[in-house]
Amino acid sequence: IGRFPDLDERLPGAAGIERKAGPGNYPEAAAETLLPAAEHVPITAATLVNGSLPRLLELGCEAFVVLVGPSVPLAPVLFDFGVDAASGFVVIDTGAALRTVMEGGAVQALKRHGRYVTVTSNDPSPVIPAPACAGTGSGGNPVLYYGDVTNPEGGRAA
Repeated sequence: IGRFPDLDERLPGAAGIERKAGPGNYPEAAAETLLPAAEHVPITAATLVNGSLPRLLELGCEAFVVLVGPSVPLAPVLFDFGVDAASGFVVIDTGAALRTVMEGGAVQALKRHGRYVTVTSNDPSPVIPAPACAGTGSGGNPVLYYGDVTNPEGGRAA
């Protein structure tokens, strides 16, 4: 859900769904028929703001759902609502990130001041540790994961 860069190269044959559908994308209404049959459903964090996330989670309840984007809250409560992984941005150099934002920098300009991480868990109520002491997935701790979020077995956990 949402247009992701290089989607066609990373997931050949994937169906993209957009509010304002363009070439190669399905309109938002197609979610009603496409999501119930999907195996993997990456959903943009913008759905938190536009109010469409609850319905999308209902429709994709049988799929591996990943909430994706720099504004994704890496909050364990998401797992209680059907999100299997949350992939967002963690700022490492807060001073530099603050200067970049104050100067009008967008996400691309922020990338050098942090990193993208993915948190997954089978435990519906894990505690997210600080990035420097991230859990390994044992004992209910979430996993900070680097790699292809649609293939959790193929990446590397921190």
